Amino acid sequence: MAGDGKIGLWPVVAIGVGGMVGGGIFAVLGLAVQLAHGGTPLAFAIAGVVALLTAYSSSSSRSRTRARAER
Repeated sequence: MAGDGKIGLWPVVAIGVGGMVGGGIFAVLGLAVQLAHGGTPLAFAIAGVVALLTAYSSSSSRSRTRARAER
């Protein structure tokens, strides 16, 4: 970003996507509390574990693919 006060395309896209994701998180949180009542923290903990497993799976397959490509 230059000192002229203008924002480029990608920063504007990032701001827009961040706003949508943030709004979605708050909307889902409200729905989760309404549906799960007292089980909301447990539901979010389970979702966090699933997200961690998914991230681990993606990173390990990516590192194996990269190692194979370097041979």
